[in-house]
Amino acid sequence: MRRYWILALLAMGLGLAIPFSYGGLAVFERLGQVPLWLPLLTLAMIVLGWNFNAAKLRILVSAVDTKLSHRSALGTVMAWEFAFSATPAGSGGIVSYIYLLNRYGVKTAHAAAIFTMEMGIDLLFFITASIIVVIKLATNVAYDIHLGFVLVVVLLTGGMGVMWILARQYQKLLRVFGYLLKLFKVSTPRRKRAARWMLRLRHGLMLLLGLPRRHLYAAYLFCVAHWLLRFSVLYVLLLGLGENVPWPYLFITQVLILTLGHFTFLPGGSGGVELGFGVMLGPFLDSATLATALVLWRFATFYWYLIAGAPVFVAVAGPVIFQTLAQATTKKSL
Repeated sequence: MRRYWILALLAMGLGLAIPFSYGGLAVFERLGQVPLWLPLLTLAMIVLGWNFNAAKLRILVSAVDTKLSHRSALGTVMAWEFAFSATPAGSGGIVSYIYLLNRYGVKTAHAAAIFTMEMGIDLLFFITASIIVVIKLATNVAYDIHLGFVLVVVLLTGGMGVMWILARQYQKLLRVFGYLLKLFKVSTPRRKRAARWMLRLRHGLMLLLGLPRRHLYAAYLFCVAHWLLRFSVLYVLLLGLGENVPWPYLFITQVLILTLGHFTFLPGGSGGVELGFGVMLGPFLDSATLATALVLWRFATFYWYLIAGAPVFVAVAGPVIFQTLAQATTKKSL
């Protein structure tokens, strides 16, 4: 647990030091000039996005004959977002997600299937959005980052391919999985238990894919609404600060720097996100505006997740599970 707090303090230190290295003391003056409605609007956008995510979760959970109230789904979303943001590289995300759904009677394999389906829906959005962004910006030579677009699309397409293999080619996957377990000298009883768990996971995915089309369409629309809100926070902030950077460029900027942040293995991607922000937006903004936008954006899309999500996580999951989660994820990352 001590290692986790060292990482957390390091993340907080970098998250504050880097923005002020961009703008210096002028950041305080510029922050004082920001109208109160601007950060409040961005926080409201995040809360509305959580509600869209909760609606999507309710639809997916209904496929495994479990009903969630909107309040329970919203609490699950907020608690999961907290765990994802508070652990190195988001490593506590999937464990917390499954644990939280277990508390509402969803079996572990089905919870893993719902998580996989959620990731698949999110990837479908990012593939579509990235293609649109590429088409939009390909005609504007001012933004010469097409290689980055191509890489993002390839990575996201690969993720969708993994989901398809898991859902449709499960028999081959089971054989490969069994061979790997045997290669690493895992005992026969454990291999059988792992195979049964994989079959239950596949069964859960089939249940989800068997939802009525209107439910799947609704889940996807809620996903789109959530991510459009999340990725519009920076655009709204910059407009409020008197800057007009194209939304497509801001979209791909956030995708790239948030991906980069995972490689710092610090909670919230601290360090990598802030440095990437400066590299991608430095040519468009003066130093004070750059630092101010970074502080406000990170507060809405990272620190707010911790502030609002922590009490919900404690109420829904309890502090003990977070301590266990922090210890386990820290050992893996160090």
